[in-house]
Amino acid sequence: MTVQHNLKEQLVNDFNNYEAGLNGDAKSELHRIRKNAIDSFAQKGFPTTQLEDWKYTNLNSLAKKSFQSNFTTNKQPTSIDISKFLIPDLKANMLVFENGWYREDLSTIIDEAEGLVIGNLSKAFKYAPQLISDHFTKYADHTNEAMVALNTGLAQDGLFVHIPDKHVLAHPVYVLQIANTEKGATIASPRSLIIGGENSQAKVLQHFVSLNETAESFSNSVIEIYAGTSSRIDHFIVQDEAATATNLTETQTYLSKQSHIHCHNYSLEGGLIRNKTNMVIADEHSEAHMYGAYVLNENQHADNRSLVDHSSANAFSQELYKGVLGGKSKGVFNGRIMVRRDAQKTNAYQTNRNILVSDDAQIFTKPQLEIFADDVRCSHGCTIGQLDEEAIFYLRSRGLSLKQAKTYLLKAFVGEVVLKVGIEPLKDYLIEKIDEKIKGMMV
Repeated sequence: MTVQHNLKEQLVNDFNNYEAGLNGDAKSELHRIRKNAIDSFAQKGFPTTQLEDWKYTNLNSLAKKSFQSNFTTNKQPTSIDISKFLIPDLKANMLVFENGWYREDLSTIIDEAEGLVIGNLSKAFKYAPQLISDHFTKYADHTNEAMVALNTGLAQDGLFVHIPDKHVLAHPVYVLQIANTEKGATIASPRSLIIGGENSQAKVLQHFVSLNETAESFSNSVIEIYAGTSSRIDHFIVQDEAATATNLTETQTYLSKQSHIHCHNYSLEGGLIRNKTNMVIADEHSEAHMYGAYVLNENQHADNRSLVDHSSANAFSQELYKGVLGGKSKGVFNGRIMVRRDAQKTNAYQTNRNILVSDDAQIFTKPQLEIFADDVRCSHGCTIGQLDEEAIFYLRSRGLSLKQAKTYLLKAFVGEVVLKVGIEPLKDYLIEKIDEKIKGMMV
C-alpha cells in the first residue's frame, strides 16, 4: 500500500526542528509571531475547495507532495546567469533572491539617501527593529489565512524597502525571485515589506522566474505595503515561471490619507497561479488602482482575487483585469468591493473582461459589491466572449491572414491594461512576451 506524503506535517516538523536549535532567539518577539503563525497553519492545514475563497483552485495534489523547505535547503550560493531573465534597458536597484534567500553577490543598489533602505528582511530584523515592529505582520492576516500563516512561519528572508518622508526614489526597485530546483522540488516563502513615508514615491517590481524545470517549485509569497500620508507606491508583479511551478502570492496594502497605490499583476507563465490583492483604504482622499492581465494556454490555471475595503469617506478605487485563455486553461476572477457605513462619497469601479480562444478553456468570474453607505458611486461588471467576427472580417479584408487578424485583436484587448504600466522598459517587455504567448495560441 502506497503511503501518501503529508506536506503540512512535513513543514510543521521542519519548523519545530529549526526551533529546537534557536537557543535564546526562541524567546524573541519575532519568533513568537512565527510560532503563532505556524500553529495557526497546523490547525487549518492547506485550504480545500470546500472554502468559497478556494472553490476553483485545488491544492489537494500539492499538499501530498514533498518539498524542501527553506529550513532544509542548502543556502550556499550557486552559480547563476541572471542575464537571460533581466528586463532589457531597465536601470534599477536590483535585488536577487534564490528560493527565497537574498543573493547579495548578484544584487546592485544604485540609489542612496538618508533614511532610504533597500535590502533584505533578515538584516532589517536586526538594524531596523522599530520599523519591523511597527509594520511587519500588521496588514496580512496570519491568524485566519492559512497560506499567510504558512509564509509567516517559514519566511526567513525577503524584500525590505523603506522610503523616507519627502523622498522620490529615482530608480525602480527590481526584485528577481528565482526558483532553483536543480536539487529537487523546493518550496520558497518570500516575504516583502514595503514602507512609503509621507510625501514619498517609489516603484517596485517583483519578477518571478524559474531557473529550470527539473522538478516542481512552490512559491508562497506574502507582500505587505504601507503608503504614508500623500505618498504614492506603484507595485508590479510579473509571473513568468516554468510549467512545473506553483505560485501563490498575497498582496496586502494599507492606504493612509491622500495616498495612492497602483498594483499591477501580469500572469504569463506557470502551472498554477493564484493572486490575492487586498486594498484597505483607511483614510480620506486616497486612491487604489488595480490592473491585471492573465494570458493562459495549455493546462495553465490562474486565480485572481481582490478586495477593496473602503473604510473611510471621500476615496476612489478602480480595477481592471483582462484575460485571454486558450488550450485547456482555466481562469478565475473574484473581485469584491466593500463600502463601509462611514465611507460616504466613495467612487469605486471594477471591470473584468475575458476572451476564450479555445472551446476547452474555462473562466469563472464573480464581481461583488457590498455597500453599506448611501451616498456613493459604484459599478462592477464582467464579460466573457470570443473575438468579434466583424472585426476579424475587417482586418482580413485589409490583407491580414486569419491568424494575424486574431493576434492583433487579442494584443489590442490586453494592451488596454499593459498601457497602464509606468515603467517603459517593463511595458515593452510585457508587450513582447504577450505577443509571443498569443501567437503560440494561434496554431
